Amino acid sequence: MLFYSRIDEFHVPRDGSTDLPFGLAICEADGSGIFLFTCEDDWMPVFHSWHATIDEAKRQPPVSG
Repeated sequence: MLFYSRIDEFHVPRDGSTDLPFGLAICEADGSGIFLFTCEDDWMPVFHSWHATIDEAKRQPPVSG
């Protein structure tokens, strides 16, 4: 795991949505890219997306599960 963040009251969705994920995690996949995981409250992933770089993953809007 490279980065993770718990979504809390300090996070405000840009689209006005109220359905936010519990947290996000960015992980490296053994030289084959970067994965952004949207996680439930037990940190189990409910959605993932593949990215070529960390910056791409950080710009991806989170998807609620």
